[in-house]
Amino acid sequence: MSLFSKRKKLIVSGCSYTDNYAAQQSLEEIPLWSEVLAERLDMDCINVGKSAAGNKAIFGTLTDKMLTEKNVGLVIPMWSEVQRVSYYSEKSNDWKSWHPEREILNADWHDKFYEENKDGNPHKKEPRYHLSMELRKNNLDNMTSGINDSLRLYFSFQSICEASSIPYLQIQGPLPIMGKKDNKNRIDFCKHIIKTPYIQFMDDKKFLGWPTMPEIGGFNVDSFLDDIDKDRTKYRIDDGDTHPNAEGHSIISDILYDAYKKNYSKK
Repeated sequence: MSLFSKRKKLIVSGCSYTDNYAAQQSLEEIPLWSEVLAERLDMDCINVGKSAAGNKAIFGTLTDKMLTEKNVGLVIPMWSEVQRVSYYSEKSNDWKSWHPEREILNADWHDKFYEENKDGNPHKKEPRYHLSMELRKNNLDNMTSGINDSLRLYFSFQSICEASSIPYLQIQGPLPIMGKKDNKNRIDFCKHIIKTPYIQFMDDKKFLGWPTMPEIGGFNVDSFLDDIDKDRTKYRIDDGDTHPNAEGHSIISDILYDAYKKNYSKK
């Protein structure tokens, strides 16, 4: 992006579905959905997404950037899992995010590899593990609070953009909660979303797939790609890695491009 470009700016944030995940995994680089979309809209792309980012980090990085940049043409958060926690680190001048339940499960799974190690499982010595355990002990990592916090961020983002006359779209990236297709977490998530007052105040023309789950009439990137590729082979990195591949990113850009045209093209 040229420092002196007069083109409008596309500003995006998200987790590994937005960040350059392939490069981080030493895979062949692919065109990201944000890059493809920016080219189609003739905009300069500013991507502040970061792998593993939680919704608070996504909201923070995005609003900080969009309120300081000039000539903003479109802003898009691709939201992450609602139970990821995010804290801003003054020491590193960056956001730190993780999923407490996944952190604990991962550490427990590694116990079998360190049964005879007198120093114990190193995964259980990590600060994130201890913080995750404290959150669990005090019931501060429950799904309900994660959903409510995320809903407030969605609505706050929408309100900021509308009050500032900034064009925006929203979309949910990965499945918003941990779990398989028919598990209790997924059912409870849907029940809670239906009951929340936020469901009627979100602009579903600009929040693509709202309310984010197919069971209640919405979709997320994962469910959308699953719907058109049930074998998870065409639009994913591979059968063991469900991150979108190049074709998947192209599909995402198509969805967003169509929504932009419907919402912001001059009549």
